[in-house]
Amino acid sequence: MTAGSVTIGIGPVACAWRQPLALLVAFALAAVTAFTVVRLRTASTARPAAPEFVLAAIEAVAPAAILCGAFFVVYGIVDLFVWALSYTSLGWNSDHEARRVASLFALALVPTFTYITLESVRKKLYPPVAGVPSRYHAYVARDPGRLAVGAAFALLVPAGAIAYLLVAGVSSLWAVAGLAAYTAFASVAASPPGEREEPGHASGEVVGRLERAFAAAGYAVVRQPRTGEPEIDPLLVDVDLLAQKEDRCVVVEIKRGGADAPRLA
Repeated sequence: MTAGSVTIGIGPVACAWRQPLALLVAFALAAVTAFTVVRLRTASTARPAAPEFVLAAIEAVAPAAILCGAFFVVYGIVDLFVWALSYTSLGWNSDHEARRVASLFALALVPTFTYITLESVRKKLYPPVAGVPSRYHAYVARDPGRLAVGAAFALLVPAGAIAYLLVAGVSSLWAVAGLAAYTAFASVAASPPGEREEPGHASGEVVGRLERAFAAAGYAVVRQPRTGEPEIDPLLVDVDLLAQKEDRCVVVEIKRGGADAPRLA
């Protein structure tokens, strides 16, 4: 899934370079990174449904589209450099050399962007608490129609446009830039909104401070204690901290009200 998203994101670069083989190289680099570097799922996590993977794929396209921006930056630098050398007897074609160097540079960054994307996908698809559904679960259940439209515009349309430009031999940088911009925009627009902090939920900073205070007092502290068993964890009460010291045990649940909530005495 991630390899396919990265390939769509970097697809305009292959069009600019006029090299369909670049798509296969990008997919291979992303796939190798995905299988050898990151382990996404453990036995204790909930298994996402197929639509959740589709939504994750949509969201993963935008980071890969940044590679197209890197292509244009390197293209401009190399084109200027080779143009300056064109007054020598080397006889280089500045546009051709700039496209080649910029494309190779973008391909070299594929493993790095794949790793970053995988880390983001892992945190959203597989929460650390066993039995808890992914971040995409509620969004998919609430608006499946929007998911279908988003998949069409963020995945199918860019893939079709890349195929058309390669088959038709269109390598205009304006067309490539337009496709890259559309791909990034469609991915962001079709992705679910960011999570908002709800009243009653303690921020990570507050929990961290309290955790350090207990640790300084000699307590062994565990955040969101769980058994790791998917059959049991969903039935447990959610607490923020479990602190233990010798024969003493403290369970901490932090509550935070909204702006209008009355202060506790």
